[in-house]
Amino acid sequence: MNEFKYMDSLKHIFFQAYDYDKKLPSIQVANINLKDKGTFSDLASETFIQNDTVQVHFDLSASEETFTIFHTDEEEVEERNYYISVKTQIAGDKQKLKMLVNIIDQIMTNPLKLGLINEKENISYSHFLVD
Repeated sequence: MNEFKYMDSLKHIFFQAYDYDKKLPSIQVANINLKDKGTFSDLASETFIQNDTVQVHFDLSASEETFTIFHTDEEEVEERNYYISVKTQIAGDKQKLKMLVNIIDQIMTNPLKLGLINEKENISYSHFLVD
């Protein structure tokens, strides 16, 4: 087994052991129409973490859990931008917080993976963790 396959198999084992899809809220994808300035400015004004492509907002004491990836899908926009809204209940659950931070870190490190999820119906957190 070469080094690449070995590292890939370790990532799969890690993902399965922590069961991200059961512990974290399911991932939803939604389109933002930039012509609706109110919606976009509301989303952008609540940003906590961002880079050139991705903005992330957290609510770690939400009563309802959601993980929504909003994207712009308009022809006049040269580069796609993403806004991620994470609403969950952490309440001292260190493992859940660590898992969430790991996912966001992977997304911020490789935002191109976000472009591949728009066509999928069921999105797994493994998409961001496994190469």
